[in-house]
Amino acid sequence: MKRTTAIAILLSLTGSAAIAADDNNYKHEIQAYYSSSTENFSDGRYGLSQRSYFGGDGVNQSNVPYALSGELAQKTNFGTHFAGFNGNGKDYHVDFEFVFDSKIFIAAKYYKTELKDYDVDGYFSLGDYDDFYGMDIDRDFTVQDYKSDGYIGAIGFYFDPTSSIYLDYRRGNLKNYPTILDTEFEYKTTTNNFGIGANSFVDFVHTAGLYMAAKYTYTSYDLELVGYSPTTEDSINSIDLALDWYLTQSFSIGGKYHADDGSFVSNDDDYDYNVTAAYFWRMTDLFSARLEVTKQLEPQLDGAYGRISLDGRF
Repeated sequence: MKRTTAIAILLSLTGSAAIAADDNNYKHEIQAYYSSSTENFSDGRYGLSQRSYFGGDGVNQSNVPYALSGELAQKTNFGTHFAGFNGNGKDYHVDFEFVFDSKIFIAAKYYKTELKDYDVDGYFSLGDYDDFYGMDIDRDFTVQDYKSDGYIGAIGFYFDPTSSIYLDYRRGNLKNYPTILDTEFEYKTTTNNFGIGANSFVDFVHTAGLYMAAKYTYTSYDLELVGYSPTTEDSINSIDLALDWYLTQSFSIGGKYHADDGSFVSNDDDYDYNVTAAYFWRMTDLFSARLEVTKQLEPQLDGAYGRISLDGRF
């Protein structure tokens, strides 16, 4: 019933909104969203994020995909984010990017996540929980008591108006307290991630264009079962690829692929991929609605992940 109600609300918004927006430049963006899986729509994740851009006349969104306009603007910006998990946890981060006149940029981010007795069912992002583990995560499990925080630093270069390369470093700290047979165990994990990546958007003649992203990451980690075993040290090499074809400024289809040579629970090679369709609907120059649907293909999961949001740009 809740899923039907959400779809009806979205259709009513699209049917009653203004036909056109002016696509004026903006300097601030606020987004409220809800994300979940079709298998358990009521047990999802809600969030609120904000981003401000500095310098010049703001962000131009008149001739680029709406979803990419902030990234393609290549401007100094500051963002905050908070998310909740239906009373079972919270996730927040703050980040900043400074862009020099030379188009060299530096960026930093701090995040913190707390989860307790939270059931994960199906493919959907856990925000900064994913920032700690990357994409190599079993998404059908119960998080019993989880606390993590960490920071990310990056330096890069915008080598043309729609492309960049970068290096980043991430350090994360995690404490997890699972209960097995009435006995509480404490796991401590520390990760050090070193990554190199590139992003590019290419204009097409008959469609808006193609967005491409690629990243290689080397991760070293220390895992300790406190009081029971010595610290385990290991490392992982991983690669992430993403393609999004924007047929219009609003509509895109694409997919993501991840592969690595190990995981935190086994030494087996791992990979996963999914496909996504997204629509960014400009209702007025101030308000927009976004809808994104993702289907996990490998490992194959029932249903799909969906995200709906209301954006304000001014």
